[in-house]
Amino acid sequence: MHLEELFEKREKGQLELIAALMNASAEASLKEILLETDLSRSTLLKYIEELNLLAEEENFALNIHLNNDHVSLQMGHQVTKEDLIQLLLPFSVKIKILHYLYQKDEFTVQKLAQVLTISEATLHRQLAALNTSLAEFGLSIKNGRLRGEEHQIRYFYYQLYWLTIPKKEMAQQFSLQQFQGMIEAIKQFWAMDMSTTNQYKLALWFSITKQRIGLKHKEFKRIKQLMQPYSNHRFFQQVRQQMLRYLSRYALEVEEEETMCQFIFITTMSILSPHVMERKLGYGGPVSHATTKGLKFIRAIVPLGENLNEQALYTLNQMLGQLYFFKGALIDRSYSLESDLALIGNAMALEHADLAQEMIEEVMKDIYLSKIGQLGDLLNKSRWRIMEVLSFVIYQNPQQFQIGVALVGSETKCLPVLTVLRQQLEVNRLVTLEWWDSSQSFDFVISNVYNESYPVPYYYLKGAPNAFDIQQLEEIINEHLTLPQ
Repeated sequence: MHLEELFEKREKGQLELIAALMNASAEASLKEILLETDLSRSTLLKYIEELNLLAEEENFALNIHLNNDHVSLQMGHQVTKEDLIQLLLPFSVKIKILHYLYQKDEFTVQKLAQVLTISEATLHRQLAALNTSLAEFGLSIKNGRLRGEEHQIRYFYYQLYWLTIPKKEMAQQFSLQQFQGMIEAIKQFWAMDMSTTNQYKLALWFSITKQRIGLKHKEFKRIKQLMQPYSNHRFFQQVRQQMLRYLSRYALEVEEEETMCQFIFITTMSILSPHVMERKLGYGGPVSHATTKGLKFIRAIVPLGENLNEQALYTLNQMLGQLYFFKGALIDRSYSLESDLALIGNAMALEHADLAQEMIEEVMKDIYLSKIGQLGDLLNKSRWRIMEVLSFVIYQNPQQFQIGVALVGSETKCLPVLTVLRQQLEVNRLVTLEWWDSSQSFDFVISNVYNESYPVPYYYLKGAPNAFDIQQLEEIINEHLTLPQ
């Protein structure tokens, strides 16, 4: 689900407008923005005017300038994505409905319509649209309640509040300080440090748990199925005992499934540190098997003798864990997802660009025995993160192409030639050109010393160099970089 789906038509358009301006050059043409946002000229101008007025009324550091059919965005240096969302949040009926359900658990149409000061017909339309968006999470609002698997409900609310509540307000809004003792106990138990961000993640999840732990009619059927491979393992039992000790303070009868909810969160949301998870990767089960399969894909990029970066393996494991336990994702960057994937993909050798998709498809089919179509936008999120991992691995273990340049003539004649070659051929970060030195190691030589041969493959320049030389050299370099390592 794209976060923009939860906003009204105007605010959704304004978010898309700001996103388009953030992705554009310093001053974009009005025509470009119209194409990007798919808005009419009159609607776009109206949205700009209303957004500027709202920012002025709220003393919010944002302004959109329109000058001779060119549009530019000014935004304060300290403005965050959450701040921007908060500016438009009061107009979202769908988020008000979700927040009401979070606080009250159920509603009557008459009561909720009064609270939101809208007609019952409008409320029914909003509920229908909301159910369409919630379907990818396996959730729906029916007979005044949010229905679906309990871990999916908590997962959805966690993402919703993480993306919409400014971190500077989260501690107070959710009383996160009350969970500090539990966080310290986890840090001590696993002998690890925890970043402030991860403490916020954990506290928010505990806050949602506390809000829902005493509710009746919770559905745990799916999580019990997913946890069968882990229920008797020591790793889960450690988490279980720790959570039972913590949850008992609420003086409520705690279902076994509550500990399962905590287990899947702390083992898939990058809470436990890499060194802790590395010790536990041997605990088996589908996620461990999926990580092993993922490593085979990475080995298609990294030579067998190379050590894989700990952080890369950790991120891969966490993402594959999310694919196993959850479905659906709330994405706040939908406007740039494909361009981001393209940017990451460009940093990878061409034949590796589709590895993330292939990895996910094989894991879902062969190990998780699930259909990839059930993931919703979690598929896009996982593709993005796994492509990051693959790009990171390539960057950490690049197949460098070291080229020696051997030229005859004075420095004033040779240096301009080297400069041109670098400008044309070093566009790929894996390629470096240096003066030829027989005492150093090179993969290739470019030369205009026609009576000289070299111990590695070489190319004689035909001219100063010319376009033909550059084309030939580009083909040689591309062929080398695509060879198996």
